[in-house]
Amino acid sequence: MKFPVLDYIRAIAVILVTYYHVITYGPHASSFLGPIADFFDVLSFNEIVSLVLGNVLNLGEIGVSLFFLVSGFLIMKSRVGKTVGSFIIRRLIRIYPIAIAGVIFSFLFIVLINHYYCETPLTVNLEDLVAILTNSLLINGLIPTKMDSPIFGSSTIMPTYWFLAVIVKYYLVMCFVSTLNKERILTIALLLMLVSSSYYLFRTSNFYNFSPICSRIISDIAFSSHHIIFILIGSSIYINYRTRLGNSDNEKIQSIKTSFSDCIYPILIVFAFITSFYTLKKIPDFPLPADMLKNYFLSLLIFVVCVVCNRHVTKVCGVVRLVSNTSFSVYVLHYAFGACILVVLLNIDFLRNYLFLIYLITFTLIGLCGYFLYKFIEQPAGSIKVK
Repeated sequence: MKFPVLDYIRAIAVILVTYYHVITYGPHASSFLGPIADFFDVLSFNEIVSLVLGNVLNLGEIGVSLFFLVSGFLIMKSRVGKTVGSFIIRRLIRIYPIAIAGVIFSFLFIVLINHYYCETPLTVNLEDLVAILTNSLLINGLIPTKMDSPIFGSSTIMPTYWFLAVIVKYYLVMCFVSTLNKERILTIALLLMLVSSSYYLFRTSNFYNFSPICSRIISDIAFSSHHIIFILIGSSIYINYRTRLGNSDNEKIQSIKTSFSDCIYPILIVFAFITSFYTLKKIPDFPLPADMLKNYFLSLLIFVVCVVCNRHVTKVCGVVRLVSNTSFSVYVLHYAFGACILVVLLNIDFLRNYLFLIYLITFTLIGLCGYFLYKFIEQPAGSIKVK
């Protein structure tokens, strides 16, 4: 069954994430962007808050959480009729080529722009290459690395890649879900909730300080499990939506009325997500924003309404389909590429007084670059057939 409404959701999600990150660049991003981050001090804090609706909600979090829900929904849909091996290989083939290309291109963009405008040394050493490798493979959260580069103040080249690392872990979790089964989805969600809850006790033990490497791995698992539960909500929505199919040949929805037995599974998974959220939020240095739960539930409401209205959507606008198809490539590249484009434009005297035009050009070029990445890397990789 086709879900044209998901194209609209993905388009909205990538626009929200890209807009939020580009508008909120600032000196605080120097760990990932280097000295060029100082060029972004062009808006006051109050102006940024008003532009991204920061006093009401977090557009970036809403966009990312919509991506999580769409991923859980579509991945569960694509899991039908495939073996575990072919499913995992096909999904990894789709992610890793674009992730590797994104890290390499982003690293080169940032290094070259910093060298040109801030005269940083143009050097790449072994530590940098190791960091590029671990970031490309999405394992820099598990393997402690450092960069000797005068630009990067962190071993993380792309801060937005944490989303991809969570998705890959979700694929591994899906290995244990051999059928579209509500009970198994719920069991996994409750186990992940237990992992998150146990992590709070782990942080208070002496073992946490005794083994830093083990602590790093367990921290990464706990952080990912929290988000995987939210992805499972998207998977659960697909399972419940599929049970509403009356005739498997015509795939028409008989009724939108759900019984208590159908609702209990997603409700329990949502409960697991809330429990893991409040457990991890007790840890002072754990990266869970105070308004995160509100933004995630707002995105869940948007997603549910859109899925329910799917049968009323027959066509997808060409522009929306294009944005949806290139959403993954844009997400991978937008942070570093957008920053580099902004630096170039902010250093052009003619444009300096036309901030709106600068941002408009930046968004356009991000979209074009994402399209080329999709056309020449993501699309060919996705067309590889796996038996």
